[in-house]
Amino acid sequence: MAYRLHLGVVMGPTWLLVVGLAVVAAGCEKSAKRERQEAEAASSKVERSGRGVVRELEHGNARSLERALQEHVEAIDDAEEEREEAIAAASKERESYKQALEKEIGWVDQRIVELESENARASAKSKDAKTRDLAAAKSFRMLLQYDLEEIEATGEEVWPELRERIDRDLEDRRPRAVPRAFEKSYGI
Repeated sequence: MAYRLHLGVVMGPTWLLVVGLAVVAAGCEKSAKRERQEAEAASSKVERSGRGVVRELEHGNARSLERALQEHVEAIDDAEEEREEAIAAASKERESYKQALEKEIGWVDQRIVELESENARASAKSKDAKTRDLAAAKSFRMLLQYDLEEIEATGEEVWPELRERIDRDLEDRRPRAVPRAFEKSYGI
């Protein structure tokens, strides 16, 4: 407990929040991916059991056919459960990304206000650079807002591609003028 308290004092609550969100998002991503894999495996089992039913029909053995049909019904039930779990995990992951984007947009909004203030006070020499930084921050905010809207509008089938794009946007497309909240220097 004292160690966690020490981390909170040294690193600050914002940093701990960001790290906590990253850990939760990573856990959700692994969980959703695992659930998708399990659903795919269950679907394969349904296909195999269906082929078993066809094989027993061709052979004409009633007892084997009954057993094959029972296995097929069980495989279908298992596949449906796995599919529902995969949908729930993906939904949880999407919600996690949505919350992270909302927090990031809030941070970018704060940074835009700071940049506008700096731009208003800037000398003629640094005004161009401050204006470029402000434009980059506003553009980045629009990109994140678009990603947030896409989470709501996109179906489950394209979620993995959208998740990768959001990750790229947050990492690779972040302008230098908008550091992560935990990277902000307070002059200490």
